[in-house]
Amino acid sequence: MTSTMTVAAPAALREIRDLNADLDRLEAFEAEIHASLDEAGVSAAERFERVHRAALKIAGLAIRRANTQRKRKLPLNVWVALERMGGMHRARAREAARFVELRRSAEHYWEHTSRISEQDVQEHAEQTLAYVHSVKEELLGLEALAAA
Repeated sequence: MTSTMTVAAPAALREIRDLNADLDRLEAFEAEIHASLDEAGVSAAERFERVHRAALKIAGLAIRRANTQRKRKLPLNVWVALERMGGMHRARAREAARFVELRRSAEHYWEHTSRISEQDVQEHAEQTLAYVHSVKEELLGLEALAAA
C-alpha cells in the first residue's frame, strides 16, 4: 500500500501543479482581455486583435488538456478542434466564427480600419470572457457538480 501511494503521490501532485498553472494562465488571459477593453488611444482593430489572440490562447489551453485524454490528437486548427470537442467547445467555435471571419477580412490590425467596430471588440471580449469562465469550471469539475 505504501509503495502505491508513493508512486501515485508524485503523479497527483504533478496533476495539481498543472491544474494550478492552467488556472493561472486563464487568469492572465482574462486580464489581457480586460486590459484590452480599458486601453484608451488604441484603435478598435488593435484591441480586437488582442482579444482574439487571448481567445486563441484560451482555446489552445482547452485543446491541449483535451489531447491528454485522447488517443488521437485534435486538429491543429483551433476552431476545428473546438468543434470536434463538442459541447460548450463546439458552441464556442460556432459563436467565434463571426469574429474569425471579421479578423480574416479586416486589414492589418495596426492599420486603422472601419471594419472592426467598438461593438465588435466588446462582443468578442464578452463572449471570450464567458468561455474562459466555462473552461475554468470544466477544469475544476464544477460543471459536473452542477449537472448532478
